[in-house]
Amino acid sequence: MVYITQVNLNSLKLSEKDIIKNSSINRNDFGKLFILPDGKIYSNLNSESIGNIKTDLFQEAIYKELKYTKNWLKTRGDVIPCKNCIYKAICPPISNYERYLNKFNLCHLKI
Repeated sequence: MVYITQVNLNSLKLSEKDIIKNSSINRNDFGKLFILPDGKIYSNLNSESIGNIKTDLFQEAIYKELKYTKNWLKTRGDVIPCKNCIYKAICPPISNYERYLNKFNLCHLKI
């Protein structure tokens, strides 16, 4: 979802597990890897490469993602203005649109 409103949030049916997941991982990205024809490995195509399948061990690429790049772990609590919003744990995870635009205030909520 992009351009989320208060009505959208009120209609979401989230369990406690969903709220905990939203607070700790990006459910849009977590566990996904993209390998391009040139061998480069990406955890998110809007970010830098985390390795190359031709030269790096797969485990090293995953370690680099979890330790340094952190696309899988980037939540609303990590970006401004979301980190100051009371709804950050119930909003949908950061989208590729927001990453591409590097703009995380696409919602219509009063913070």
